[in-house]
Amino acid sequence: MSQTLINSILEKINTHGINALSYDERIFLNQNSSNTIDPNLENWLTCKDEVTFDSSSKKLLYNEFEEGEDIFENPKKLQRIISNLLNIKPFTNNSDWGGALVWSLKAGNNFTGYFIYLCDNELVLLYRIINEGKVYVDTTLLEVIDVVTLNKLFLKVKGYESINDCQ
Repeated sequence: MSQTLINSILEKINTHGINALSYDERIFLNQNSSNTIDPNLENWLTCKDEVTFDSSSKKLLYNEFEEGEDIFENPKKLQRIISNLLNIKPFTNNSDWGGALVWSLKAGNNFTGYFIYLCDNELVLLYRIINEGKVYVDTTLLEVIDVVTLNKLFLKVKGYESINDCQ
């Protein structure tokens, strides 16, 4: 499949010029030249699934959200972007997290501390403690509903803004 995609990209360059390439196509060409092709990026570029296109039939970016893009429309993309940014994989368990995907931030364990919590169409930054009755108490610090609040979350997580100032 790589050669078909390469040929398609080269044809695009020949017809419209190098500036017509998308960011992802440029990344793919660089990966191809260094023999480090990400098969998931290749699949994304060749995928015809409607969740990989915006409302005007323009291919969406593979590893970031564009302004106005519904972050919940493609859950795998959202998980990938969060995991890549944090450089950690999510965990889950039904007894403590109800099956949600969770990324641990500044936590000593997977039960208390700061977390990113993703379940269905809910994405939040939360702080969790265990009270004296051994019951989890979650405080939502930031509810993510769109690209703007997702970027705000990433700024906080990366330390450019204080997590404690989320509210």
